[in-house]
Amino acid sequence: MPRETTTTPEVRPARFTARTRLTLVTSGLILAMGTAMVVLISIMIRYLPSYNFGTVTTSPLSTTGQATLVPVPGATLPTTAPAPAGVAVAIGEVSSPEDLFRAALVIGITALVLLGALGIFLSYVMAGRILRPLRDLDRAASRAAAGELSHRLAPTGARDEFTGLATTFDTMLERLEQTFAAHERFAANASHELRTPLGTTALLLDVARDGNVDPETAALLDKLAVTNTRNLIIVDALLDLATIGANPPGHEETNLADIATQVLAEQAEAAANRGIDMRPDLGSAPLRGDKVLLSRLTDNLVRNAIRHGDAGGWLSVGTTMLPDASALLRVENSGEELAPEQITRLTEPFFRVRARLAEPVASVGSGSDNQRPADTHGLGLALVDAIVTAHHGSLVLEPGRAGGLRVTVTIPSSGGVFTEEARASISR
Repeated sequence: MPRETTTTPEVRPARFTARTRLTLVTSGLILAMGTAMVVLISIMIRYLPSYNFGTVTTSPLSTTGQATLVPVPGATLPTTAPAPAGVAVAIGEVSSPEDLFRAALVIGITALVLLGALGIFLSYVMAGRILRPLRDLDRAASRAAAGELSHRLAPTGARDEFTGLATTFDTMLERLEQTFAAHERFAANASHELRTPLGTTALLLDVARDGNVDPETAALLDKLAVTNTRNLIIVDALLDLATIGANPPGHEETNLADIATQVLAEQAEAAANRGIDMRPDLGSAPLRGDKVLLSRLTDNLVRNAIRHGDAGGWLSVGTTMLPDASALLRVENSGEELAPEQITRLTEPFFRVRARLAEPVASVGSGSDNQRPADTHGLGLALVDAIVTAHHGSLVLEPGRAGGLRVTVTIPSSGGVFTEEARASISR
């Protein structure tokens, strides 16, 4: 998935495409060889032969189609010779080496221009055919960068440099797909295995706290319950990551403006407790996607902005529709300035700019009437990244105008299909 950071890219001068450069090179070679040929022929005509010219005229009174030769002084030529009518008009009268040189030069330059234009056209067409495998490889690499590893080039035809490169690229994609699938299965299986003992531990701690225990034991049980709850949150988040990556998103009509309105209403109390001024600018942003996942994405971004923003600061949430029919969501807050290397790593699982919060904070889960703990495990933006990738969108992280962070999510107007089991897992 394409993602920008604060690193300013190096500005390079505009360059022609490879197809244009190849066209210019081949056309330049054709023109250079043609020019050399014209110059060589002109030199041979002008300096090497020895000519003896007669003046060719066409008698306007002749009805036999014969041309009358008027010899120059000292020349020995027949008095008549056949010549097509109009030659002197079309080409010009050739009566000396200079005239022949001039005629050859005009004809040569004309032919060179015509051949050059034809050469440029043919070079451009052939360059496109030659470079077509590279364009296919570029599109496949872009899809792989967006997380789509199942696409294959499957080259056909005789093996050459391009088919060899395409075959190697397909092999790399296959191994990457197998590796990521194995990691996702491991994370899902491990999460399932860990949830059962952690759930049992939570039940035992609840039973123990309901019994008659002394204050010190009760305090210890409370700390153990907090730690166990945090572990459950992490396991659930890991399972969410694995589930999102293994299933395509839903394909239902929704609107990012409606989702953001609901999330802001749910988080209004949390923002008020920190004195954060919420500044919504919600334009219509309809799209087809998984509403549960998009609600989770928006909820994570808003809660992160509230939790990590400055107390007494502000939070801006905007939605709009882009000219290409993509839906855009932008969340920005005021807060501490972040270094470029920190912003680059924000979507890494378990990465935190600041230390872990002391305890989970109760928060309303988006898209559900149930209470769910806030993400304090360093997986919030990793989940956002996974949801955006599942919807074939882009995530841009950059510094805010007043410190803090500005997050821009762009999602195409259509998505895939998401299974009910995966949707239920995400909405826990």
